[in-house]
Amino acid sequence: PAAELPSKADAQQQQQQADDDDDFEEEEDEILAEEDDDEIDEEEEEDDEDDLEDDLEDDDDEGDVQPADVRPWTSLKSMPVATQTALVGTLKRLQAQKRTELTALIVGKNGVGKSSVVNTIFGDRIVNTPVSTIEPDATRQYSRVASDFTLSIINSPGLLQGDGVSDRAMTEISKCANGKPIDVVLYVERLDTYRTDDNDRAVLCALNETFGPSVWARTLCVLTHGAASSLPISDGSEGAANGNGSAAADGAAYARYVSSKVAQVEACLRKATGNASASFATSAVVECSARCRKNANNEGVLPDGTAFLPRIVDLMADVALKGKGPMVHAHGARRRGKKGKLWQKLLIPFICYGQYWLFKLYSKHLFEADSCKGDRYTLFSSTDQEKKSSERDDKEARERVSARAREDDERARRALEAKSSDSASAPSANAMEALAAKKKKALEESANNASTSSPPPSTPAPEQPAATSTTLASAPVATSPPTAAAK
Repeated sequence: PAAELPSKADAQQQQQQADDDDDFEEEEDEILAEEDDDEIDEEEEEDDEDDLEDDLEDDDDEGDVQPADVRPWTSLKSMPVATQTALVGTLKRLQAQKRTELTALIVGKNGVGKSSVVNTIFGDRIVNTPVSTIEPDATRQYSRVASDFTLSIINSPGLLQGDGVSDRAMTEISKCANGKPIDVVLYVERLDTYRTDDNDRAVLCALNETFGPSVWARTLCVLTHGAASSLPISDGSEGAANGNGSAAADGAAYARYVSSKVAQVEACLRKATGNASASFATSAVVECSARCRKNANNEGVLPDGTAFLPRIVDLMADVALKGKGPMVHAHGARRRGKKGKLWQKLLIPFICYGQYWLFKLYSKHLFEADSCKGDRYTLFSSTDQEKKSSERDDKEARERVSARAREDDERARRALEAKSSDSASAPSANAMEALAAKKKKALEESANNASTSSPPPSTPAPEQPAATSTTLASAPVATSPPTAAAK
């Protein structure tokens, strides 16, 4: 019985084997669990991708249009009494013309104060206006209801991106305004800018192409920063200080400056649209800063004493009532560019060809001769003119020599190519001759073989005396069988 019991070493070996089996099973279970987790993760990723695709499709269907923010106009009661009276009177004037809603679309470049204009009109901070030129992410409509009348303003992001117009912003504006009746468009520009550039023309051109040339008849040009201290209207000023520390300007000088700014923007509009009669319906000036000068009724006023908030709303109502009806925009209905006529397109290469030869034969020599007389600052002396003329003549002579050398090189190259092509074709003729000689030799060999295989010529038979006619007639004709050579 003692011999049948396992030894201590065998027991340890069996225990080690059992432990190894347990470890192997645990590792196998871990691997299977990891594989299951990977499969679950892959399924979750596929589900996430499907959800993302569905969201993108939903966004495309909805057009990325934010829902309208419709609320009661509670901030109207916190405005000065004179402002409330003027605004309510404007709303009643619209209601008398059977209007229950006024919708305005506000557009402009980046950082001109579009969102500030929205906040100023509604008298509340409903749109975030950071200090920088960062614009809202999307176009959105804000509506306020007062006295059974709805005043809606569609705020839009800046139309510039880098050095050009943002196609994304234009698409958002077009989608948001799709199918909505637009009564008035507010084009916002800063009053304290002294010039217009290519960006202004690009923005006006994009608006003209998107909404059509008729949009300017219902567009109100809104100039912000109307009480900025940097306005160059010191001539005729009274020297008194206003609320924000700038000198109170004379009303006539201020009006002249505003008129010149509007004329500058309208000139840019005509150049952008190509229409010499294009102009805005009217213009208004606002000051969105809370530190602007106040009048006796606690209303914000411009340097000329005009209360800007009631005036801009009143001008919006005038533009809306002047039109035959609201403008209904259809997204994607207008396409950019004009379809030119075919004969006009066919003239393009001929015009370019004529311009090239005109410059080469006439304009180039004229410019070079004029450059010998002087530069942009002063005229050259006669000695310098002669020197430069001689240099120009030497340069032309060198160009003619180099052109002639290039032509000679080209002719030499062509001759060399022709010679090389002839030399390349010579082996083919030699090969044909060799082939003909080979065939001729083969024919001669076959003829020689045929002559050697034929038998030697037979010796002629001796002549026999001629027989008489009777003998020939009576003698039978001897015929011999043909030989093998004859066969």
